[in-house]
Amino acid sequence: MPFLAPILATQAHLQIGPVVLLLLFSYILYGYFSKDPANQMNSQKIIALLRNIKLYYQGFIAKSRNLWPWVLLIFIVLLVSFVRIRLLDIPLERDEGEFAYAAQVLLQDEPFYLSFYNYKLPGIYAAYTLIIYIFGQTVWGIHLGLLMVNALTIIVFFFIIQKLFGVAVGLMAGAFFGFLSLGQHVTGFSANWEHFVLLPALTGFWLMLKGLETKRDRYFWGSGLLLGLSFLMRQHAAAFIVFAGLYFLGFQAIHRDVEWRLWARQLAIVILGTTGPFALTCLVMWLDGSFGRFWFMNFIYAPGCVEEIPLAVGVRNFRTNITKIIVPAISIWCLAGIGLSSLAWDRGMRKEWLFVVLFTLFSFLSICPGYWFREHYFLLILPDIALLASLGIFSLSRLFRYIRERLIIGVSVLLFLIVLGYAIINQRQYLFQYDPLTISRLTYGLNPFIESLTIAEYLKKNTTKADRILVMGSEPQINFYSQRRSPTGYIFMDQLVQNHKYAEAMQREAISEVEAKPPKFIVFVDVPTSWCLTPESEKFIFRWMANYINRYYKLVGLVEILPTGFTKYSWEEQGMPGKRSSNFGCSIYRRK
Repeated sequence: MPFLAPILATQAHLQIGPVVLLLLFSYILYGYFSKDPANQMNSQKIIALLRNIKLYYQGFIAKSRNLWPWVLLIFIVLLVSFVRIRLLDIPLERDEGEFAYAAQVLLQDEPFYLSFYNYKLPGIYAAYTLIIYIFGQTVWGIHLGLLMVNALTIIVFFFIIQKLFGVAVGLMAGAFFGFLSLGQHVTGFSANWEHFVLLPALTGFWLMLKGLETKRDRYFWGSGLLLGLSFLMRQHAAAFIVFAGLYFLGFQAIHRDVEWRLWARQLAIVILGTTGPFALTCLVMWLDGSFGRFWFMNFIYAPGCVEEIPLAVGVRNFRTNITKIIVPAISIWCLAGIGLSSLAWDRGMRKEWLFVVLFTLFSFLSICPGYWFREHYFLLILPDIALLASLGIFSLSRLFRYIRERLIIGVSVLLFLIVLGYAIINQRQYLFQYDPLTISRLTYGLNPFIESLTIAEYLKKNTTKADRILVMGSEPQINFYSQRRSPTGYIFMDQLVQNHKYAEAMQREAISEVEAKPPKFIVFVDVPTSWCLTPESEKFIFRWMANYINRYYKLVGLVEILPTGFTKYSWEEQGMPGKRSSNFGCSIYRRK
């Protein structure tokens, strides 16, 4: 009766165990007193039966111990994904709109950087192209792609932490990261580039750990290629590449169990793999004729923007945004502080001190370029915060080992549930109650992200696919929703008015492109964050725009975003006022 072993090994035996034991006892008695030789049981057969049951029971328990981490990990991923499903229909913000519009153009076989210009490397555009090709050119499809990327990131992050610190810490870290990456104040629901940096960067580091363990070159090749791919998503990933390189060197210095020629070759493989994706990108750009624009936007224009923010302003930006991010999940952040400090007072934490110190340092450095410290940049440090919080729980629970060793598990689970539960309750309205449009308005204020849907619907109805639509502002999501091309590659107008020496030349180039391909509609966005004007901004384009619109266009629509968050739409067919009464909104013009 070996089939009884799995039943006895499960929690169900607490209810049906007596019945099973009674059946087993009856079976033995029947065999012992049976007159049929085939069913007769003597003491040796009974002992053999019990021994087999014991072996099956022990084997099932051993398999269950290997299985339960996977069950819990899948549960964590499914729980995070379940919450994300509610957030799939949140309207795109302007960065998502840029990526989606660029991907839409790329699917029409247009080369990189010849149909749209921005200072982002092409990896994020390629990722979006793949997502909308698979899931469709919709908000829902883009955020479904994000759900998949986030789920894979949680799993890879678990692999890293469980290899370094054990299964329990890995599961807690994965759960903390999954929750933190959902955060409203880091706009975790938006498919921004940080998510697409973390997945290849963490996967590359995990492969490096596998290489250090197995000494196989293929893992180092894979590690380098993925780290290089993360850099193609955004330049900020350079911090994670340096982290991986320093960890590799530190690991070799600490362990000293590999001949220097071997680890030097392995490091060379990682470096070659890392530079491979960028080198291939440059070659492709050179062949399709877009290399000049690509190099200018990313390595000549972009560094000038990085130097634009003074350090004092950057410190103020950091203080403002880090406060907004910490408060909703303050319990997790407090634990992270304890976890970092445990390196000083808990010897058990010092085994992997190199990883903790380097990961913390370079996670912070990854959000520093430009001193902008925008809310979504902080997504890059969330894996480190999740790890430190998990180490904080583990360190605190270890204090109870002096009382009783078994208390460590109980205290760890209790602390984890309390801390995570408090953070979830603190954000319950955002996570479980608010609808997507409400979340967008509460998160982005009076930015016209909700309004872009209605504007794009109107434009799509009143144009053909051959018509062009010019968005005077930085709202490329309107072009994406309407599936209409912009007459200029400058789909982010704020680039044209930033304080840099190329501003006037870029404005004149944009104007010449618009005049060469006159748009049927012009949408003027009167929202400060869509332009980011300063007193020193070059304003030539505004003088040109006023004259151009007066000569060739007429007003056909007004969108007024009121301070209450309510939006008023007025269209030519229904009658409308001559001008907007709100300081925030959009004006839609049609060519005469």
